[in-house]
Amino acid sequence: MIRINMTRASEICENGRKGENSHCDNIRFVKQYDFFDDSSIFPGKALSGTYTYKIYRLKSKAPWVLQKIFPNEAFEVYEESWNAYPYCKTIISNPGYMGQNFTLLIESIHLPDNGCSDNPLNAPRKRDIVYLDICDDVLIGKCNYRPETDPKLFVSERTGRGQLKPDWTYSATPVGQQ
Repeated sequence: MIRINMTRASEICENGRKGENSHCDNIRFVKQYDFFDDSSIFPGKALSGTYTYKIYRLKSKAPWVLQKIFPNEAFEVYEESWNAYPYCKTIISNPGYMGQNFTLLIESIHLPDNGCSDNPLNAPRKRDIVYLDICDDVLIGKCNYRPETDPKLFVSERTGRGQLKPDWTYSATPVGQQ
């Protein structure tokens, strides 16, 4: 059973239009629907969630010289996304210009641990593991730093969790185990 649900997509666009920097005119929501018991997304598990298919038109954001050099298709990025929390999968491509030569696959899984699970996405043995620390602000320039968007300073009013300490990845208790 497939149920088309464009309400959420419209809500996202409407909320975006209220802000200063609306990008909704550059995003086309082609499809959005709920899926149920689909085992083709993550082999071995039947997942349910929301599928979205969007086209981002980025030409207006590119430097003028690039707009003149490249065709319109070079600035169209396609995104397919399966949000089946705790597992999410996103495929980004540029079929109009790059064809089959460019595909970016992003997979994430949210587990009730501190990231110590061994290969939860069943990735090949030969791989690079990159740990991201949302509290590491070494690469943020002073002119780009805003305390109100700093994740290490955030405190949840609802749960009282926060602020993150420098060693938060080792000392924090996973949400499901509190």
